[in-house]
This record gives sequence, structure tokens and C-alpha cells, in this order.
Amino acid sequence: MILSLLPSDYARLLRNVFSLSVLQALNYALPLVTIPFLLRTLGVESYGVLAFLNATITLFIIVIDYGFNLSATRRISICRHDLSKVSNIYSAVMTAKCLLILLCLLAAFILTLLTERYGEHQLLFFACFGVAVGHGLFPVWLYQGMEEMKYITYLNVLSKVTFTILIFLFVSSSEDIILVPIFTALGAIFVSFISLYIVKEKFGIYTVKPSFISMKNEFEEGAHIFFSNVSSSIYTTCAPIILGVYSSSTIVGYYSAAEKVIMAVRGLFSPISQAMYPFISRKVENNKQNTFTVLVYYTASSFLFMLLLSSCVYLFSDLISFIILGEESETVVKYLKIMSFLPLIVVLSNIVGLNVMLNYNMKKEFSFIILFGALTSLLLSFIFVPSFSGTGTASILVVTELVVLFLMAFTVWKRLYLEK
Repeated sequence: MILSLLPSDYARLLRNVFSLSVLQALNYALPLVTIPFLLRTLGVESYGVLAFLNATITLFIIVIDYGFNLSATRRISICRHDLSKVSNIYSAVMTAKCLLILLCLLAAFILTLLTERYGEHQLLFFACFGVAVGHGLFPVWLYQGMEEMKYITYLNVLSKVTFTILIFLFVSSSEDIILVPIFTALGAIFVSFISLYIVKEKFGIYTVKPSFISMKNEFEEGAHIFFSNVSSSIYTTCAPIILGVYSSSTIVGYYSAAEKVIMAVRGLFSPISQAMYPFISRKVENNKQNTFTVLVYYTASSFLFMLLLSSCVYLFSDLISFIILGEESETVVKYLKIMSFLPLIVVLSNIVGLNVMLNYNMKKEFSFIILFGALTSLLLSFIFVPSFSGTGTASILVVTELVVLFLMAFTVWKRLYLEK
């Protein structure tokens, strides 16, 4: 009733925020149930092995996603009423992602042959890779661009709930570790096929044979975002991998448990962020000045919301540690306190970077800042992680994100100030 009183654009935005909020709540509520179960059932060391392999799979997912989750989303949001254009973009992007899946599979096979750490867990590693396949085939970017996020919610709820039930039913000891990625992969692949069916039957989007030029254009559109994602993954996704090189699987397990909590808090804001990006992209096309006013309010409200959540993580870190481990761990508490304000920092940098820099033609500056952050993180990691282990990894992540936020904010202020 209330939504019917709002302009159609804003009503759609609120519906999308609600749909994604339900999804995100489930995305992080279920892991907060399964993580304590897995830590106690598999043991911290085995959980650390799984976290190490999953961190590598996340790198493959970044390659498979390329920059399409933002570049294709933006393009589809602008021409979403033109079925022919949307179908051409859809076909080109899906073909490109399938090629990237095959490339990553080859890279994974080579990795198991050349390195002992991956070779000794080869079967487990390829089971984990199934998650990357399912993720790559799910056209989240299309649903976001069409601003029909409710379907993402329905499908992911189906996958997550099924996975969680299977985990509790069949995983009873460390010997069952391979079932965890198998159940996750099967769920992801199953819902990805359902999502492709909905694309055809509900939206009427059809596949065409993409030309070399159209695929080349899609790769070029997403290039800046892809290199930014690869760079940022060096100081986010790669953290457990670098830590695993210098520390034991147990330390990786403790760090990953704390990091999951931080990701869960960050994820509470993701529904708003995912819904706002295509909304702002379209608004920028029509009126940059008015959109900037919206961004100011968006940033201020986001800051207050995430400040509250980050403060809660810091103040209640002891309780959080007890909940996820069944006991209070000084190691986990220490990691949680160090990273407690990461959600606030990351949300602000996402607003400045994605919604402002990408939409206001600052793609090159955006890519350069992320690359600088990655190089800074690598340098600090090689210096401090061997001596300070998980504490060093957590601290470096916070420092890097602060540097990235400062550089982005300064770049935007400088560009907008000079334009005046």
C-alpha cells in the first residue's frame, strides 16, 4: 500500500532492497549457524584447510565474474526495456563467462600438479571448484540490471537452506569434510540452471550467437573493474592464502572464523548497496547534479548504520567468539577487535568507489587506487605476516582499506572541486 504511493523508481528500489535484505540475512544467518557446527565437527585445523582452499576458489570466482557484475549490470539497467539489446548483452556475457570457467578449471588442474599444498587435497579442491561453476552460471548481473532482485532471493534461499540441512544431516566428523563443498556446489549449480530458465521464460530474453566484436566490447567494458577486483582480492581474498603459507591450518581456521563474522556484518549492508548501484547508474545518466544530492544522504545514513554495527562487534567480541567456537578464544577475540571497524571502512569506500567514481567517469583513477592498495598490502604482508601471523594479517587488511578509502575520497573531492 505504501509502495503504491511512491514514484515507480523508488518503489522498485525499496522492493529490491527488501528482497536482497531477506537474501542477505539468510546468507549470513545460516553460515553463523553452520560455522560453529563445522568448527566443532571438523576441528579447527580441517576447517582451516577448507578455508584455505575456498579462498583460492574465490580468486577463480573473481576471474569468472570479470567485471561483468558491475559493467553488465550498468549497461542492462540503462537499456532494460529493449529486449534485443538485453539479449545481445546477455549472450555475450554468458559466453565469455563459460570461457573463463574453462580457463580457471585448467589453471586449477595445473595448480594441483605444481604445488604440494593443493596436490595433497586435489579431490577436495575440485569439489570446491564446483561452487565457482555454479556462481559463474548464475546471471546475478542480469537480475540486478533488470531490477528484479526477488528472483535472486528465491533461488538463493532454496540453495542455502538445502545446503544447511544436508550439512547437519550428513557431516559428523572430519572424515566427511568433502561433503561440505559437494553440497555447496550441487546447490549452486542447481539454482543457476533454474535462474537461466527464468531468464528465458519470465523475461523473454533469448540467446544469440555473440559476435567477436560484442564479446570484445564486454571485456573492454569490464576491464577496469576486473583489474580492480583482482587487485583488491590481493588484500582481501588472498589474506587466508598468504597466512596459510606462513602459519598453520589452525591459525588459518581461527582467522577465517573471525573474518566470516566481519563479512557477515559487512553483508548486512549489501542489499542496499546492490539495489542502489543500478538505481544510481540510471539517475546519473539523466541528472548528475540531482544524483549527487542523493549520494550525500546515502553516504551519511550508511555511515551511521555501519558505525553502530562495527561498534557492536568490538564491544561484544567475547560473546561472538563464544557463540562461534563454543568457548571464548583469545585469538578470535583479538582478530575480531582488530577488524571490527572494517565493515564501516569498506562500505564507505564502496560508496565512493562504485557509486561515485565508476558512475562519474573516474574508472582509471579507481583502478589505480585499488592497485596501489594491493601492492601496499603485499609489501606489508611479506614484511609482517611471517612474524605476526594472524594479527599481522588482520592489521594489514585494516590499514590497506583505510589507505584505499582516503585516496578515493581525496580523488573524488579533487575532481569535483576542480570541476566547479
